[in-house]
Amino acid sequence: MTPQQVVGLGVRLFAVWLALFGLSTVRAVVAARSTNGFDSSVSIVAFALVIFYWLAALLMWFFPMAIAHRLVPKTRFENALGAKPLELARVGASLLGLWLVCSAVPGLASVTLRAVALAGYGPVAGGMDLAGRVAFVDAGLRALIGIFLIVRSSWLATWLLREPE
Repeated sequence: MTPQQVVGLGVRLFAVWLALFGLSTVRAVVAARSTNGFDSSVSIVAFALVIFYWLAALLMWFFPMAIAHRLVPKTRFENALGAKPLELARVGASLLGLWLVCSAVPGLASVTLRAVALAGYGPVAGGMDLAGRVAFVDAGLRALIGIFLIVRSSWLATWLLREPE
């Protein structure tokens, strides 16, 4: 496998996870509507978020190599993981970023949906208690760090591979 194929595989795995997370979100929204009497506007937002998840999962599933070629520079097919350390470091940074984003999305979505549900028609932050705000900041920071690792994988790889002075 080339480095792009490894990242493409990670993108496809992320697409599968995102689609499954969308299904669990639908289940959770339906259960919450039946027990707590969710407001219909909250349900619309939740289902719109699920549709967004599924569309993103479809795009990632059908175009993983387009994403991989954006994240890792193109190489020849003969470059089958006898790759240079810089390329492997970029692949690792990209996969680490994908993992961080993947682990942050459920918490971010859960806290946001709970805040929207509790806020009613007021400001969303009004629906969050201190624990919710901490969870939101935690998940948001993990997502931002993951996005940074994905976008700036070449910088991180260069930084990791630099010789000590």
